[in-house]
Amino acid sequence: MKRSPAPITADKVLRRAAALHLAPTHGEAVGEDRQALKTRPLVSVLMTVYNAGDFLEPAIESVLGQTWTYLELVIVDDGSTDGSLERIRHAGWRDARVRVIENEHNLGQPASRNKGIQALRGDFLAFMDADDLSHPERLSRQVAFLEAHSQIDLVGTCWSPIDVDGQLLPRKTRQRQRFTSHQIAARLLFYCPIHHPTMMIRARVAKDLHYDTAFPVAQDHDLWVRLMPNYRFAVLPECLFYYRQHDHQAISDGNRMMAGRRRIFEKQLAELDIDFDAQDSYRHFHLFHFRGRNLFRAQCAEPLDVDFVRWAGQWMARLAAANRHKRLYPEPAFSRFLGARWLFVCRKASAESDAPLRIWAIFLRSSLTRAVARALLARELDPF
Repeated sequence: MKRSPAPITADKVLRRAAALHLAPTHGEAVGEDRQALKTRPLVSVLMTVYNAGDFLEPAIESVLGQTWTYLELVIVDDGSTDGSLERIRHAGWRDARVRVIENEHNLGQPASRNKGIQALRGDFLAFMDADDLSHPERLSRQVAFLEAHSQIDLVGTCWSPIDVDGQLLPRKTRQRQRFTSHQIAARLLFYCPIHHPTMMIRARVAKDLHYDTAFPVAQDHDLWVRLMPNYRFAVLPECLFYYRQHDHQAISDGNRMMAGRRRIFEKQLAELDIDFDAQDSYRHFHLFHFRGRNLFRAQCAEPLDVDFVRWAGQWMARLAAANRHKRLYPEPAFSRFLGARWLFVCRKASAESDAPLRIWAIFLRSSLTRAVARALLARELDPF
């Protein structure tokens, strides 16, 4: 089993980048023969920028400092007003692998990404956010995986959160397990199991790579749902990406993010021919986005009690029956995930309820019992 790369901070990224990136390269990688590079696939990395501030330069250097040096970094500046464009131009002057696209005015992230995709020339397309960091081995490992697995079209990596100073936050690394393509597809009705800026995609997917501008947030989740029927996904268990958490990122607006996710879930529920109302949509979101009963109460504004457990069992049984009929999500991965979540909900609810026996009676009478058994046998018991 391969060991994950050592953790990285902003300082380490800059030191690594300085070692590989000492002078302008004029279109070729440092220290490599021009003819040798022609036999290697080109990786195009797309970054969109809007007022990224001091986070921008470490993000750029973490791409230019990759061990996979045959790359182009296409940066779309979306009308920045904080000096980000000047920093991008300076990066382009230092390294000819950087290509700059300037929007005359702010178009928003989905439109900027669509514009950048049209300019990419690589055999593989990778994504990067302007406030995050990539491990120096990220692109190399993703290219190696895609070359060894011709059936996979898109591959992400696990990630760890960092603070504004680039220091690892005291939180477990996300997605330590290697999800199969079916497991990823089965989870898209419930949450987004892949992190957009970690993704690398084969160029053949580009014809279907279009972000819906109606989703200013969560546009990646909407994209994966649309790509799911025709392409196969994978997630590497190695931590090769560092996601910076700060007050100015779009995801920090929880209400906007929840509204975007709910719209995506509602589109999928409609495709399953599930009848639902606003309360069902609201509960569906929170049913698959909580880890503990206290967090559930705070987010959903209702107790994790017998009534909610009864609704949850009926709701997930309806989802399982609808998918057996419509076959939109791969089985048995879909029913296993429902079984794992059903067990998780009942376990959390019984710990708080003053009537735990009623909770477990509902659990045993549910048609999801077999799905729970399959999840247990497959060891697919992740609460997310």
